[in-house]
Amino acid sequence: MNLVVCPSRLFAIYLLSYVRTFGNGRKFHFVILDSSEPTKEILELAAKYNVVFISNEKKSETKYLELIIHSYSEFHNQQKYISSIDFKILTLYSDGIRNGFYGLPKIDKKLKKLIHFGLFLKETSFEMSIPSGFAELNHEVVELHHIKNTWFDLQQLSENQKGDVFNATDLVIVMRYWGLPDSIYEFKEDLSILDYLKQEISDLHCFNRVIYRSDPRFDHHIDRKDLINIFPNVSEIVFWEDMFGSYGDFSELTAPESVIFNSTDSPGYFFGFDSSLNILVGKEWEKTNIIWPQPENFRPFFKYSRSCQHVEEQTTWMKTFNERGSNNILFEPNVSGHAIEQHLTEMNLKLYELERDALVQERDALVQERDALVQERDALNESTRVSLDRLSKEISLIKDSNAYKLARRLLRVFHLLHKGKTGRKLQYADVRGFLDLYRQQQFNSLRLRNLVSNETFLLKYVNRPTSRSDWKSEVISEKRFLESNFFLWMDLLRDPPRLHSKQFQNYAIMEAANSILDLGKNGVKAIGFGVGVEPIPAGLAKLGYKVLATDFLEGDIALDWKNSNQLLSSPEDLNSRGILTENEFINQIKFMSMDMNNIPEELNNEFDFVWSSCALGHIGGYQNGLDFIHRSVKLLKPGGIALHTTELDVSSEDSKFDFPTLSLYRESDIKALLDTLKSEGYLVEHFRIDHKWKGKSERFIAREPWGDQPHIRIEVLGREVLSLAIRIERPC
Repeated sequence: MNLVVCPSRLFAIYLLSYVRTFGNGRKFHFVILDSSEPTKEILELAAKYNVVFISNEKKSETKYLELIIHSYSEFHNQQKYISSIDFKILTLYSDGIRNGFYGLPKIDKKLKKLIHFGLFLKETSFEMSIPSGFAELNHEVVELHHIKNTWFDLQQLSENQKGDVFNATDLVIVMRYWGLPDSIYEFKEDLSILDYLKQEISDLHCFNRVIYRSDPRFDHHIDRKDLINIFPNVSEIVFWEDMFGSYGDFSELTAPESVIFNSTDSPGYFFGFDSSLNILVGKEWEKTNIIWPQPENFRPFFKYSRSCQHVEEQTTWMKTFNERGSNNILFEPNVSGHAIEQHLTEMNLKLYELERDALVQERDALVQERDALVQERDALNESTRVSLDRLSKEISLIKDSNAYKLARRLLRVFHLLHKGKTGRKLQYADVRGFLDLYRQQQFNSLRLRNLVSNETFLLKYVNRPTSRSDWKSEVISEKRFLESNFFLWMDLLRDPPRLHSKQFQNYAIMEAANSILDLGKNGVKAIGFGVGVEPIPAGLAKLGYKVLATDFLEGDIALDWKNSNQLLSSPEDLNSRGILTENEFINQIKFMSMDMNNIPEELNNEFDFVWSSCALGHIGGYQNGLDFIHRSVKLLKPGGIALHTTELDVSSEDSKFDFPTLSLYRESDIKALLDTLKSEGYLVEHFRIDHKWKGKSERFIAREPWGDQPHIRIEVLGREVLSLAIRIERPC
């Protein structure tokens, strides 16, 4: 028994051609990787050649003599087959008629044979990649007429046969790979396949009807109106699907390969860069004129210079093949084709020299950019030194002032008095407030000294700092405000660093989001709840996140936030600090009005990062906030992180502070929540509250209204409150 692995049903048809040519009565199992089911026509034809289609799960239940796999599609799946199946001989087959053999990351030593479709294209690079000591590989070529007979048999078995429909004044256009994003043939920004078609063939007037093939795998979003604009003088524009209709579940019978093999009439003209189709057109439609892409037309469109080289090389060898005639099974082109042969021809050498010169120019530009950054860094250092000198003088004046000396003396007096009296407590707080103003200036001075001494500051600012590894769920502490990353994130958010609970919350959110980027993830998405006018959405977008920012703009709670100038009045407020350019803001941030108590289920498993900043205590009650956290983690993709901040009541574990507009959570409430999340499989760590308060600023409790007053601990309606960052990770 032999096993054949097919990436799709289309390849299964090619492999049936191989079995009918070289099967010699052997038995075969066929597996289709994309899970498409073989049609009744394919099953009927397969039965004639001892071929049985099996499911992907049953492949490992049999010992096979030969394993036949695609040499190009999905390398990671190929390796799984090689390691999971018991077989003696490994065979690779080419990528359709264009004969692409691109090898495997690690070629198995059981490799004995290569299967070619249509012609034997010599490929030096693949043969050179085979380790020494291999026996000479066998080559089997399935000639075009055998492939044609297979397509013909399948169409004869079909109930919906089509007649000949082409005439000499038809132009057939088939564009598969060109212009698609994230491909080697990607176009430059703002250029489309429509622009290219207009440039290449709109000036030709030798045809009366245009037939356009829209390949379902490579949709270019072209409609009839677009084609009329390109070809205003033709009498008729027809879509391929309108001409050949549908074969129900057997869509392959409408593919260009099937039509080319099974039609006797042919169009007058053909345009479409696909090496397999150009070979078939040259062989089967001998009266058809192939319109070849012209370098002066396609070069301005491609994003990568290597794309132009590929097209020129493949066009050269396809022209050579068609000019020689297609009776030669063995064909050795003088160019490298699809970067297959690596020997340097004269044309290749010239292209590499041009590429080298372009790299030299790019290097020189980077050197100039580096020099400009060095100058900018030096200018910043000089500016910070001047500011440091000015602040140092101001601090010296404060130290020498009588007010400062008086404040220190009064503080010692109040410290000795009985602090149970309300009036003396308030006096004590007023004096400490003056001293905190002085300490805030010292804090700014520390920040400036850190920037001056940090020679790599600009580099870190431009390229993004690496997140600290010691972050977990934790309460606010003074040490976090002295870390270099804190200053860098506040600079990015354009928020002057200060001792404030809001800045601790922003720092925790930026570190959690940045830790996902440290893993090398691309195309990351984030969603924020109750964002208000905070800078976090713009900051995450600056890092490369696609951000969905949400806030609830209705109801009594929203009115309270509006009265305090914290409610988002328009989406433009998300970039009120000018962190993003206009294009960055349009491309990276979307806004949606959303109730945190009613999150749509279609957002599940969509985001790499989820956050809220002191919002869950303001959504209608204590239980609503806990339910929101449970709901929010369902939005995470595997490996994603949720970071929610809230106010933690540390004054009492006995009484619960729970009102519709404000809920304060106790330590036991949050730890019970974390235990539940941990039992559900999420990664969490318990936090600890250090009541020793080692930092000087931690010993002072700010009382309302605290506003921008520096603080670590605050008092809310008679209760001592600390900021808490809750970090939850979904396992990969």
